[in-house]
Amino acid sequence: TSTMLTALRSSYLTPLPREDLYLLGTWINRAVEAVTITGTIIHATRQYRLPARAGDVLEILTRQADLVLDAAEQLNQADDLESTWMHLERLTHQAQRALVTWRLTDADELLARHYYRQQEVARSLDSTFMTIREFCTQLGRILVRDS
Repeated sequence: TSTMLTALRSSYLTPLPREDLYLLGTWINRAVEAVTITGTIIHATRQYRLPARAGDVLEILTRQADLVLDAAEQLNQADDLESTWMHLERLTHQAQRALVTWRLTDADELLARHYYRQQEVARSLDSTFMTIREFCTQLGRILVRDS
């Protein structure tokens, strides 16, 4: 975020108002922090082999990260940005469904200790997806306002 703020202060022309860029940057920063926390949980609990359902969730997160990068590059192109935003929204809903499926599947198949550890990872990933959802909400507000 500090790099972004430095760039904003030194530039006269920005694709969006600085307040919008700050909010988008803040949500991206929070999403990165949430992913880092998830990694810390996985490392601390030594869960190096997560179930296939977790892989599905992580695949969605990877796709969302790519789309967030695309969105950052498309701030000057409203049509492309709107398409990216809609795709991000769809992936957010898909992530929620995948998380629920993972949690329910594990409830029947794992010992309590393993179940608890995987639920911690799932909760942390849910927090990440909620942060990305806030990024999407802010992006949607910008698109509506500027249309």
